Amino acid sequence: MTVISNAILSKTNLLNFLLSFLPLSFIIGNLAINLNIFLIIIFALFLYGKKLILLKLNLIDKIVLSFFIYLILNSIIATAIMWGDDMNVYTLQDSYNFSIIQKTLLFQRFLILYFIIKFMVENNLINFKFFFISCSFFSLFVSLDIFYQFIFGYDIFGLPGHVRKYSGPFGDELIAGGYLQRFSIFSIFLIPIFFPLKNNKLSIILIIILFVIAFMSILISGNRMPFLLFLVMSILIFLFEKKIRKYFALLFVLFSLLFLIFYNFNANIKNNFDNFYGKAKTLVVVIFDKNYKKQLMIKDDPVLDFYKEFESFYETWMFNKYIGGGIKTFRYYCHRGFKNKIEKLKLDPVIDKEKLPEFRCNTHPHNYYLEILTELGVVGFVLSVFMFISIIYISLIKKYFMKSNLNNAKIITPFIFLFLIEVFPIKSSGGFFTTGNATYIFILIAIIAALSREKI
Repeated sequence: MTVISNAILSKTNLLNFLLSFLPLSFIIGNLAINLNIFLIIIFALFLYGKKLILLKLNLIDKIVLSFFIYLILNSIIATAIMWGDDMNVYTLQDSYNFSIIQKTLLFQRFLILYFIIKFMVENNLINFKFFFISCSFFSLFVSLDIFYQFIFGYDIFGLPGHVRKYSGPFGDELIAGGYLQRFSIFSIFLIPIFFPLKNNKLSIILIIILFVIAFMSILISGNRMPFLLFLVMSILIFLFEKKIRKYFALLFVLFSLLFLIFYNFNANIKNNFDNFYGKAKTLVVVIFDKNYKKQLMIKDDPVLDFYKEFESFYETWMFNKYIGGGIKTFRYYCHRGFKNKIEKLKLDPVIDKEKLPEFRCNTHPHNYYLEILTELGVVGFVLSVFMFISIIYISLIKKYFMKSNLNNAKIITPFIFLFLIEVFPIKSSGGFFTTGNATYIFILIAIIAALSREKI
């Protein structure tokens, strides 16, 4: 009996190791993330297969399950619409074939991952201490690597920095700031939750030091949106958490001084944020002047790239407003939208080359909600927003605005704020259906859904 118990414990520890390996997987890349997910699913199904199948579903589980079922139905309908289309002149269509259905079926791995993580949390099988340590270690490693790259021009692996940006171990992928915004917050909660100190002042000092390290490294990375999101998240944490609210003014002054010092004494950081401020100011002016239609005709204007991408989104969304075009079909329908726009303006692609509107047909529209609208339609959009709001309600609202036993669940706090920032609607982002983002989002949802149960 003891041998069997030790074997189960050993396998559970292996699952915890794989889960705690995720922060490193995000540094290595999608191959490592997919391998990690695959191993978690295989070992969990082998160890808890029957229990996972007999899992009782609550409201959040049913919403998440409905979302994934809709994805399958959407892929079948989207494929039928695409191949019943008379727009065969599009060479891109050949590359899609039945890939919408294939990609949707592969995406179902995140549904399995969701139920595995939720089951493990509810049954007290996840070692959160190990997970927090892992996130803290790797985020601190990335921070120090960025500092090293900032000082010497290359990181500890010999990777050089970029103009105005420092990517640390991520090389040519300028995502170090986004990584730190997602994972560095765990280092701030590590001490008070798992290593509480008798000396409260020392604990506060250590927390502030970790805040400052995360703040400075994201600032130096040059990733401006993660920098702003980290600031917003920090403000929310200090406003909602009563025990540390009194230190908000100190941290605000400290952050302001550090920003001013780097801004005034480093040309790259100054140019980076001047450029960001210039774009934001121009966008506001254009919005209030309501002259964006005219501005969209301007060629090679980086300040108005947002509007060009939004125009691309709108024309793309109009093809399948209610049901969507299927996941990862934005580029296909964007090219169709571009052709339709030319036809509406009665322009000749050869003769009127200089008058053509400039479309941004990327793989996605750089916003979760716009991407969901174009690829899942209004139906998928409503279902997704309902899922997000439900998670916010059972966590943030219950913890801070209602009398609930959830107030005693300290571990859930960082996950709440990370999810709130992740689904913040007014921000640029990567693709919702990409490996990294989907892994991160559905793990957050699973952990929050499980920890929000007051009986745990």
